[in-house]
Amino acid sequence: MEEQLLKWYEELERTDPPEDRPRQNVFTPNHNKVSDRYKLGVRPEAKHARTPLEALGLFLSNDFLEKIVDYTNICIEKIRINFARDRDALCTNKLEIKAILCLLYLAGVAKSSHVNICDLWATDDRKERKLEDRLSPVRDMFEEFVHTCQNMYTVSENVTIDEVLESFQIYAGKQPQGPYYLDNSAFEVVKRLVFPISGTGRNVTMDNWFTTVPLSEELIKNHNLTMVDTIRKNKREIPVEFYSKRKKSTIPYNMFGFKEGTTLVSHTSQKGKLVLLLSTMHHDDAIDHTTKEKKKPEIITYYNKTKGAVDVVDEMKGINAQVICEENVGKKMVRRTFLKELGLSLCKEYMDIERRFLRCQENYFKK
Repeated sequence: MEEQLLKWYEELERTDPPEDRPRQNVFTPNHNKVSDRYKLGVRPEAKHARTPLEALGLFLSNDFLEKIVDYTNICIEKIRINFARDRDALCTNKLEIKAILCLLYLAGVAKSSHVNICDLWATDDRKERKLEDRLSPVRDMFEEFVHTCQNMYTVSENVTIDEVLESFQIYAGKQPQGPYYLDNSAFEVVKRLVFPISGTGRNVTMDNWFTTVPLSEELIKNHNLTMVDTIRKNKREIPVEFYSKRKKSTIPYNMFGFKEGTTLVSHTSQKGKLVLLLSTMHHDDAIDHTTKEKKKPEIITYYNKTKGAVDVVDEMKGINAQVICEENVGKKMVRRTFLKELGLSLCKEYMDIERRFLRCQENYFKK
């Protein structure tokens, strides 16, 4: 067990630095020099999107919508025998699907998220495929969407990983053994998520449910990615000295530990709150002097600057198109306004056809 413990020492109000204190950072470490053929922001393939509809079209292409139409019509064909008249179960088309998406967006704008638009996503009963892949009904579209997201935007030098539970009609559960089986441990999930940015020198901030010492070592050694994250005290690599209770004091307490490029810091605030952080980006015990009497380590202030995305992941749903549109036009858009314009744009073509049809009816009966 000893080899798993970090070499550590305490720092309270010392004025003389210890001989074994690591050298403080002056320049950006080599492992954090981001290497990417694109600059941060919208990639060339998405520069033309200047309206909400054009931005959404990057992620919901015509081919993507055609797949939704095809799968929906397969379902309609199966249930048609339950209707006395064929006209009660007509096949759908791309315009109708876009009109339904319009209703979903506008329902969200009107805060009517519980409006029931039935059977938009039907469960696929192709038993053979589901035996080896429980996500088979949406596999193609899901992978296409992820691929598009990766190709349309270049993320910054700091990225975020967090988990969120979404309501969805298809529950995959645990995949059966086979080509689609995946290990869903935190360690393996992070490895899969960082694959597109592996080797680029970025820093990853994540929820402490994911953070472990072995994961930090894996990312820096095999992916050239650093971590600056909070870590739970129940991890076996953390020495008990780093989270043992201390007497109340008006002086903040910091303890640092170092092991093969990994830094652990335990910070107890003036109010007695203890926080543990792990960093493979920082290699010293530097204190951020702008925090004054709070004496927060630079690791903590850096984490606070990058953790924002962890705290707002729930607010980021469906924001891809808005991010690209805002950057291309050079101005911020109110989320509600963006969704309303997007929804109305989606159903415009369908409504134009309906208006022309109604005019034709009126003209026919006038004659």
